[in-house]
Amino acid sequence: MNYIQKTTEGLCVRKRGASRTLKVGVKQFLSEMLLKEHTTYEGRIQALKKRYGLKNSVPIFIDDEHCFYATKSLREYDSVCINYHSVLSLREKSAHETEVVFKDLSVLSLAIPYPSLMRKHAKTAHFLRNLLKD
Repeated sequence: MNYIQKTTEGLCVRKRGASRTLKVGVKQFLSEMLLKEHTTYEGRIQALKKRYGLKNSVPIFIDDEHCFYATKSLREYDSVCINYHSVLSLREKSAHETEVVFKDLSVLSLAIPYPSLMRKHAKTAHFLRNLLKD
């Protein structure tokens, strides 16, 4: 899975070049994924905050193939959750726009400054390194 994006039609889930739209919220979708790991979205976020001393912008770790970071607050209508493991590279398109290139070579353009998105990506990488140490 490359990313999850909130749209006016619902939740767009992009996976291997194909996308599907679901009539659920982001937290509900992530909670359904996390049920396989015997937890919920809220439970996972609380546990990660407590265990790793995180305060905000907590990466959403599902399993070894899915670890999402949000481009904006999940409450924002145009929020996107990017799967860290699917990203090939980030590149600056303009001062206020960044392109995310995924391993399947699909590209997602976001209206977010490159340094901001790069910080979120690097923070997720740092989080995953700490997770692997445990």
